[in-house]
Amino acid sequence: MPALKKLSPDSGAYINECDPSNPTWEHDFFGENHERLLQVKHKYDPDGVFWCKPCVGRDEWKIADGPADEDPGEWGIGQGSGRLCRKK
Repeated sequence: MPALKKLSPDSGAYINECDPSNPTWEHDFFGENHERLLQVKHKYDPDGVFWCKPCVGRDEWKIADGPADEDPGEWGIGQGSGRLCRKK
């Protein structure tokens, strides 16, 4: 992955085949639209009911008591278990 990103740093990503440990997921998936999409999410989903790993607002929640507790970089691709908890 780093080699491909080096060749084409702003090429984006295909959200259905994402790497949950990607540290630049917000930029790769949503680019400059991320901040506006986050505002829309807060307007229509103020309680954060809708959540998924590659979604806008993902970083407002964490998976606790799972592998490596809060370090998704340690998860296998698409893996992670535990309780979903709102970050404070």
